[in-house]
Amino acid sequence: MHGFKMKNYLTFRTLIAKMIGLTLAIGSGLPIGKEGPFVHMGAIVATLLSKLTKACQYSAFFSNEGREMEMLSSGCAVGIACTFSAPVGAVLYAIESTSKYFAVKNYWRGFLAATCSAIVFRFANFFVTAEQSGMFVELKTRFEEVSVF
Repeated sequence: MHGFKMKNYLTFRTLIAKMIGLTLAIGSGLPIGKEGPFVHMGAIVATLLSKLTKACQYSAFFSNEGREMEMLSSGCAVGIACTFSAPVGAVLYAIESTSKYFAVKNYWRGFLAATCSAIVFRFANFFVTAEQSGMFVELKTRFEEVSVF
């Protein structure tokens, strides 16, 4: 993205390893953040989708390197929007972290992808209780509840 290429960084094998590792780490109660892995997984999915679309009838449209960078930026925005449910912040983060130059039309593409991912994540989270989702933190103390009014 910014001058060097890392081998096997955006491959399907890395995606599977990241998904299994993150699931096991969070499930075992390790105090790790899931924000970074979500961004990485979003970028991997976007890269794999751009490679998949090269094989279809729209290969001329997706074969350019600029399109791949647009997909990568949108994938990063999707990862952040899923984690924080903040599509605008996700787009700004994706712009900051993935590209030197960013066209205005890509703001809208990234915002649409980030908004859709945040909505889908909220709908999926609706069917899971707060204890199962891991999204809500409750700090238990020994203090009694005091009624103010």
